[in-house]
Order: sequence, then C-alpha cells, then structure tokens
Amino acid sequence: MKHVACFCAVMLMIFAAFPLAGQGRFMVSISGNVMAPADGNYKNVYGGTAIFPELKLSLKVVNDLYIWAGYGLVSKSGETVELGLEATSTQNYFSLGGGYNAVLSGNLELFLDLGAVFVSYSEETMGEKISDNAVGFRIDGSLLYTLGGGLLGGVNIGYMYATDTIYGLKIKIGGFKGGLTLAIRL
Repeated sequence: MKHVACFCAVMLMIFAAFPLAGQGRFMVSISGNVMAPADGNYKNVYGGTAIFPELKLSLKVVNDLYIWAGYGLVSKSGETVELGLEATSTQNYFSLGGGYNAVLSGNLELFLDLGAVFVSYSEETMGEKISDNAVGFRIDGSLLYTLGGGLLGGVNIGYMYATDTIYGLKIKIGGFKGGLTLAIRL
C-alpha cells in the first residue's frame, strides 16, 4: 500500500509538471552515488561502500522553493561473517520532500533538500528471506553548474537514515552518500 502511495505522489508530480515544461520550473536529475552504510553488521557482510543510483524529480512551486520526489536502489551480495554463506540484500528508497535553490554566482547553483524516506528492504541468506519497510529522514546538498541548454552537472552529498527491529535486533538503514549529478531543467 505504501509503495502505491509513493508511486501516486511521483506520478502526480510528473503530470503537474507537464504544463510547466519550458518554464524552467521542472527538473529531472540522475545521480551516481557511493554510500557508506550506517549499520556495522551490514558493513561486515556487504562491505563498507555501496553503489546508490538515484532518480529525482523536482518542481519549483514558489520563488526558490521546490518539492521533489526520488527513487534510489542499493543491491549488494556478500558473505555471512561466521559461516561464510552467500547473502544478498536489496534496499529501495522512495523519498519525498522540499528544497531550496539559490544561484551562488553566474552558472553555479546550490540545492538543499530535506525530506522523508520510505525504505523497502529484503535480505536473503541460508535459505531464509526477510523483508520489511522502514521510514526515516534524509538531507542532501548539491552544487550544480549550468552547462547550457537546461543541462546542469555537479556534485552532491547527503545522509539518509531509518531504523527497524528484526528478531529483536535494531538495524540502521541508509548512511552517508556522495556522488555526481546530471540534471535537465525543463
């Protein structure tokens, strides 16, 4: 049910943005990030970094303020610490929030995002699969340079965090992330 709500919110944003295309109020961005997971047990099994691609849609609503929705994915394979058995993990990040955009100088822009993140995750090892959901928060900052024709490129950094309890053990989902962003403003 929560997946449907996130999907509907993203679709509503897309349909609302079509009449605004060409006015510079709608932006689509894709980021290639490296994430440092927050959970120590996750790091022991899957390693200290994970690749985190993300797609974001932003819609400027008033002056320098905008709303955004995003989707990112982390998928990793590893081995359990004690037995050395194969383990796989998948985390889907659905995000919604608001942001602020400021022109720093000429073609350089700052984007600050704050929002909620809904994480749907699963892990499979020793023939057993665990799936659950968690809700948390995220904060991001990006410096993007206008390349021309509505195209922007630059760097981003952020932190996402959610917690859940499985079999009485508290787990942390998310972590610090940073990477490169390419965006197009319509």
